Amino acid sequence: GLIRELRGLESRAISYTNIRNAAGTGFTIAGLVASQCGMPLVTSGHPNSMRGMDRFLPGAVCIGDLLRQRGYDLSYLGGARLSFAGKGTFFESHGFDTVLGFEELQETLEDPAYASNWGLYDDALLDRYLARFEALSAAKEPFALFGLTMDTHHPSGHRSRRCGDLVYGDGSNRMLNAVHCTDRLLAQAIRRILASPAADRTLLV
Repeated sequence: GLIRELRGLESRAISYTNIRNAAGTGFTIAGLVASQCGMPLVTSGHPNSMRGMDRFLPGAVCIGDLLRQRGYDLSYLGGARLSFAGKGTFFESHGFDTVLGFEELQETLEDPAYASNWGLYDDALLDRYLARFEALSAAKEPFALFGLTMDTHHPSGHRSRRCGDLVYGDGSNRMLNAVHCTDRLLAQAIRRILASPAADRTLLV
């Protein structure tokens, strides 16, 4: 019952189970590099110390590079600061047209103080993600839109306001409460994409 709403959508998708992290993929920027470039990130220093570079893995061919060559408009929206671990430089180095993090998205909030220690709450981020999706899909040009949510970040999680009184079990575990909340928010976002006029020409991963 923890991720009940995503489980309800699972039958409409291809679902992979028993997935494990390979070495060099288990921290923020390494997960992004692995999912975008298909390789681990092995560094000689601290894993998240990649922020000082002018270009990030310029010799790697990543999904952004491949899609850019094919005329795709590429966007990344993430709740945390782009400077953290060099995320912004990574996306800008690999063909992305629009790269938005905490500082850029905070300006669009009605309440700029609505943020956790890590950045935007998922409800605020997903609202902006969906607005970007709808604008890009209305343009009818090929696009790829990537997002990174924050509420389920360890050690305690951060539950979005929009979930109201929704908790998991007796509500005593903050992390499980955050996962339960994000399950609802992600499922709502997915259903909105699936109901959009662009759904039949959109691949949602």
